[in-house]
Amino acid sequence: MSYLHSARLRAVRQKSPWNLLFIPAAFVPWFAGWWLSALVFGFLYSLIHPRASFMVLPETVGGILIALGLLLAWCPVAAMIGNALAHAVPAARRALDQESSTALGTDYRNANRGLVRLAAVLVPMGLAASLVGLFL
Repeated sequence: MSYLHSARLRAVRQKSPWNLLFIPAAFVPWFAGWWLSALVFGFLYSLIHPRASFMVLPETVGGILIALGLLLAWCPVAAMIGNALAHAVPAARRALDQESSTALGTDYRNANRGLVRLAAVLVPMGLAASLVGLFL
């Protein structure tokens, strides 16, 4: 089964309005985590490059690498937080568990297991890109 076919099947199956809870539940932690991390990396950048002047991140290739690396690193982490927040709402949990019962591997535990695997790849890659950006 191809990814597109699998995505179409998920889209047809996901009818509950509780699925919309994932949007703010994941984007708020993604933005907050990125912002806090960007502040830390910006501070570290100012220590390494004392003559640089900027507000949060420098307007250089290094700043772009830091920003994109942090976005990449926070994506699966924020998705796991979003899953946990949506799972914490009892009515949402019941509706989403009922939807996931029709397809194997789409329940809360398996979704987070897949996100942990994704995080094992994306977080180190994103942090590596951000660390390279510190020295450019």
